[in-house]
Amino acid sequence: MEYQKSSNLDPNARLEISRIFVEGFYEWFKYFSKDKNKLTAAFSDAFVWEKFYVAMENGKIIGIAALTNGIETVFITNKKTLRKHLGFIRGSIAKFFLKKELEKHSYPFDMCADTDSIEFIAVDKDCRGKNIAGGLLDYIAQNSSKNRFVLEVASSNTSAIRAYEKFGFVEFFTINLSSKEQKYAGFEKYIYMEYIKQSVPKK
Repeated sequence: MEYQKSSNLDPNARLEISRIFVEGFYEWFKYFSKDKNKLTAAFSDAFVWEKFYVAMENGKIIGIAALTNGIETVFITNKKTLRKHLGFIRGSIAKFFLKKELEKHSYPFDMCADTDSIEFIAVDKDCRGKNIAGGLLDYIAQNSSKNRFVLEVASSNTSAIRAYEKFGFVEFFTINLSSKEQKYAGFEKYIYMEYIKQSVPKK
């Protein structure tokens, strides 16, 4: 298994990253299109390249995650690209929704100077259950100068929560959705988890 920053890859890898992104978050985007290939093409130029990390096996990208300070965005959609692949109306709606929900993402708590956020963790559907996300999280943490990492996960995503807990993340903050929001989102609350790197004792 190999882990590295996306910025070290050929730009053509954007489509592979987008494919895994769509597979991981399809429930968020299926309103705009049921066709995963169209969604993959629509989001292919939306990733802030230098903020993404990938897990690779035999030269194939099988996992992704983004690292940010919790303020800078890692995802900026292009309205023309969305309209090209999703149609004028759906593409315009997608731009409005995604700009509000993902492009201007912020956390409901203060992000201290020693904290980074890990976002958009997703693994190829054929490689799940092999601790790919855990290896990617470990690589990101060990190659970051920060000591604390936070992430957001939907309460319904129990498999991801178990994986994060296994890695060492613990819940420290939640936001309950309104009844209307729950009906739309399909889950009850957002869970925020944190991981603090263990310092190595000096000999």
